[in-house]
Parts: sequence; C-alpha cells; structure tokens
Amino acid sequence: SSDSHIIPEQYYLAAKWARKNISEVLGASVERGEIGLEVAKRASEMILFSTTARLYKLPVPSVTTPHVGCSHPLFTISNTSCMRTRRTCPKFTKLNWTEISGYRRSKVFPLSKWEGIVRSGAGLCKGMFGSALYADGVIAESGLGPVGEVWVLPDTATLIMNPLLPEIGICFGSIMEISRNGAYVPSAYCPRSFLQRQINQLKEVAGLRMECGFEMEFYLLNKMENGVKPVDKQNFASSDGLNISLPYLSTLSDVLEEMGIETTCFHCESGHGQVEVPLGKMDALKSADAVHLFREISRTLAERENKVVDFSPKPFPDMAGNGWHLYFFLLD
Repeated sequence: SSDSHIIPEQYYLAAKWARKNISEVLGASVERGEIGLEVAKRASEMILFSTTARLYKLPVPSVTTPHVGCSHPLFTISNTSCMRTRRTCPKFTKLNWTEISGYRRSKVFPLSKWEGIVRSGAGLCKGMFGSALYADGVIAESGLGPVGEVWVLPDTATLIMNPLLPEIGICFGSIMEISRNGAYVPSAYCPRSFLQRQINQLKEVAGLRMECGFEMEFYLLNKMENGVKPVDKQNFASSDGLNISLPYLSTLSDVLEEMGIETTCFHCESGHGQVEVPLGKMDALKSADAVHLFREISRTLAERENKVVDFSPKPFPDMAGNGWHLYFFLLD
C-alpha cells in the first residue's frame, strides 16, 4: 500500500503467510496421494494469481513453454496465443483418446478453457481404465479403483477442424501420469504413447520409419422402425451394390480429404450392405489417428442420413465379418 492507510508491512506478512499455509495444505495432500503435484501447482496458481487476474481483468501473458518436467516433443506448446482468437481456433475443442481396449473417449472444452487444458491436461480417475466395455464399473481383478489420477495431455500438432461440425475442433491426447519429481510420464494405460515408443525404437535401433494404411470394413445399414437393415443385398465388388452406397461414400471421402485423410477406393464386400474403404498410407502415428477419425466421421455422417455404421467383428451370424487389414512399409 502507498497511501499509508494501513501499515505496509501487513501486506507483506499476509502474502508470506498465505503462501506458507497454502504450501503446507497442498503439500500434505500430495504426500497423502490425494492429489497430484501438477494439480497442487494449478490450485496454488488459481488461489494466488489467476482468479484475481480474471476478476480485475488484468493482462495475462501467453504461455509458450512446454509442460512442466516434460521434454517429449508431442507435448511442447508451439504457439498458444493462437488459441485466443476465434479466427484461427474452433469455438470448442474435442479432446480424443483411445483406451487399450480400442474404446474411443473424449471431452469437449470451450475456447476459454482450452489453453489451460493444453498446459495441465484433462484429469481422469485411473480406475476408469479397469472398466468393462459394456458398463462403467471397475473390474475387481484389474487392481484399479477410485484412488489415483491420470491426465490426457493434448498433442496440439493434431488439432484439426471437423468439416461436419464447423465450430468443433478435434485434438488427440496421450494418457500421462506425474512422477514424484513432477514430470509427466506416459501411463501404462496409453496405447498412443506405446506406439510412439515403438516408432522411436524402430528409428534408433534399425534406422527405419514406418508408414501404414488401414482397410476399413463396415456394414452400412438403414434405420428402420424395428431395427436396422442393410442398404443392399449384393455380393463382393457388386457394381449395383456400390451404386446404392456411393452417395454416402462420396460425401465421406470428401470430408476425410478435407481433414487430410486419403481414401484410395471403395468397393462392396461379401456381406449385404458391407463396404470397404482403404485409407492412404501415412506415418504410423498419424495412421492410427486416422482410424479414430474415420470411425468418428463415418458415424456422424451416417446419423445425418438416418443410417448406422457397424464396425463390429460379426454383426450378422450368417454373413461375413468385418476385418481391418493393415499394410505397412518400412523406409530408411
């Protein structure tokens, strides 16, 4: 204070004691395993700085540093200032991640919250990775429970607009944990981090890189009052069957191309209403992300056309199952 209304030393002591007490309370919570170190840092920042900054509309500098303790190139923030403008960023961003089971999950964040998510990640209970696909209940044999936390950290290099939902961006994230020294480390439950380690090892040991492409097989079904029905009754490579599915497949291809995903051809498969859409080759990690995007976009488009896309291995017991053939290339 400069107006001598109150003894200036009181402000100094108040700030000092506040920091000391907050440190003791949050530090004890970290030691007991109730919260992670990064959560404690974020809470102290909100108490001591960011809440006041928002309340009094104080200027806040852009964050241009990588995540605390993390040197992995996937998690370096190259330019978060762009996240402040609607011209270059979506109104909402959908943070996607895939579990070991292949189940796709996501959370959606508004633009005002996205920079914080890029810095600190989206927190999740570790127990959810012990859940069965058919229910959100932790399997006893998994050894997991309600205690423990992981974070989904966005890979901002993957941020892409969704042409079907222009206000929604899609960004992929990796599942991370925080070590005792405060560094982010890949979680054992993160298939994306596992793939990245294999890519790095292939380069380090053999001096090679991998490009991949998937052949996406699925059943295209019309919604009926009493269920679903295949869009055609044709067989493998049927021209008539393809003509029925082609309007949907053509639109799907256009949307995927706008997102940087190439479709190399379409053709009918052996089952009624079954089609195959091979994807162009990409770097291994991008190819895995492309599979996630393909499933998401194909289903969104199908809903708009009153259809259902079924990727399950054997939707109909008396017809061919769906297979996802993978072809890959090793390049020096």
